[in-house]
Amino acid sequence: MPQKSYAVLVLLILATAVSACAHLGGGGDATAELRVENNLIPPTTLSVYALPDTGTRQLVGIVRPGATTDLSFSPRAAASYQFVAETTEGRDIVSPPINIRAGDTAEWDLDANIVLPQ
Repeated sequence: MPQKSYAVLVLLILATAVSACAHLGGGGDATAELRVENNLIPPTTLSVYALPDTGTRQLVGIVRPGATTDLSFSPRAAASYQFVAETTEGRDIVSPPINIRAGDTAEWDLDANIVLPQ
């Protein structure tokens, strides 16, 4: 009997923990999406960063050569961002600024260096 009670208690604790995590993380769409079109010549892998108007840059993801990749990040409320694509050769491509907030989607064409809201 004590083992059965212990198992039920463990299951209740796990269920409560999972529910709390889902509640904390599921309070709406707290991320913004960035679609990156890596159409650079010569082809290169990119590390993409989000750079707020004040603060430090945050790694958003990696984009393979010739690929279009959807990345997500958690923007601060009503902030202006630039995106930085760092090539494997050490070259940085910096986007023009764009205002972006949670729930927004933007597309970055690297060859033209244009970021457009979607």
